[in-house]
Amino acid sequence: MAALEFGNVQLRMIRFVLPSFQRHVFDSIRHRVSGLPFTDISPIFLPELCGAINLPPCTYIFAGFHVADETSKQVAAEVWQALEDDGWSRLLNHPLRFLQRQNLLEALHKRGVNHFRSYRLAELGAASPSFPVFLRSEYEHTGNLTGLLHTQAERCFKRMSV
Repeated sequence: MAALEFGNVQLRMIRFVLPSFQRHVFDSIRHRVSGLPFTDISPIFLPELCGAINLPPCTYIFAGFHVADETSKQVAAEVWQALEDDGWSRLLNHPLRFLQRQNLLEALHKRGVNHFRSYRLAELGAASPSFPVFLRSEYEHTGNLTGLLHTQAERCFKRMSV
């Protein structure tokens, strides 16, 4: 069975840390990761972490905090800091220092990691994207809204109907 390695520790558990109203985010993720060779993938909602002692060493992925209130973000940051201070877990997506999808894709392109670009619909008047393209929501976790669009005319038609 595969495991993520962090230092000399194999981390067989992945915990998604989420605000309680973001349960749908984990449901979407669970659907996409089913069948991966990890022992245990599950959510932990922020209220469950308040006052928690001895959290198990694992990979903690903080998600859904882009729409959380400031108090929830601060509490999540305190949990992050406690886990970081403990030093036994791998932590991803700091709740106060993350990039949302569009900004992350822009940063990855500028650094040369991604060879493709990402545009907001409002930017497309001045931008000239390379085809093929697809459309997706900036904030939803539902995948693409279209299949590959191969021409400008196709993109315009799909943009009007989405």
